Amino acid sequence: MERARLAFQLDGHASDVREFDSPNERDAFLSRSIVDRVETGIVPGQRLRCPDWGEALVGDELAGVTFVMDYLQLQFQGGVATLYVWPEVHRTGGVLVVGDTGYRDGLCGLIGDRVTAAGIFLDDGAVIAFKGGELVIPPAAIRDAAQPEVFEGHGGEILAAEPPFA
Repeated sequence: MERARLAFQLDGHASDVREFDSPNERDAFLSRSIVDRVETGIVPGQRLRCPDWGEALVGDELAGVTFVMDYLQLQFQGGVATLYVWPEVHRTGGVLVVGDTGYRDGLCGLIGDRVTAAGIFLDDGAVIAFKGGELVIPPAAIRDAAQPEVFEGHGGEILAAEPPFA
């Protein structure tokens, strides 16, 4: 089933992202709910980058991974990043989430890889890309985080209560 996302901002309000079961469902929502709109012509699947997060990680090498009771630390040559939301591990073989067999191995398999890109994207959430895969914290996981901090330390900070995921 093809899912559809809609990112929008109303004048004077925080941005919002909604997911629909199909492009037709999204279009029906738009025509019914938002009549005075300007469409930007975003290509489906295109990542929309929010600036300033993760730039310090690019080019840095992942030196270690530490699993703590309810959070994760990534040791880079330039510092430590603490993730309070467990990231998805996107590798060639598929996507692993915490609790899946092979999740720890998937994370540790990135040790020694350099970060090729890092950013916050409205449609994908927080993404740290390596040659061998990606760590992704989806927008819903950021929005629904149990605590305000989602990511802090080397690379910047992401808080659950701040745009674009508020």
